[in-house]
Amino acid sequence: MRPRFVLVPAVQVERRSHGSGFHVQSKSHLGRFDIYDNQEKVRLAHGFQDKTVAQAACTKMNLEAN
Repeated sequence: MRPRFVLVPAVQVERRSHGSGFHVQSKSHLGRFDIYDNQEKVRLAHGFQDKTVAQAACTKMNLEAN
């Protein structure tokens, strides 16, 4: 069974206007981590800088969800 919360690399979304419309560009935010909720299909943007701390928070959230 897949865990509800998983660790994913953080992404930074840039929105710039180009004349008649908007351009959306996403790029990896190196060295930062977010938690993804597999049940709700949403990224929880915490922006953890330390992978160990992020993994501990993810594990805690999975234990609390059960």
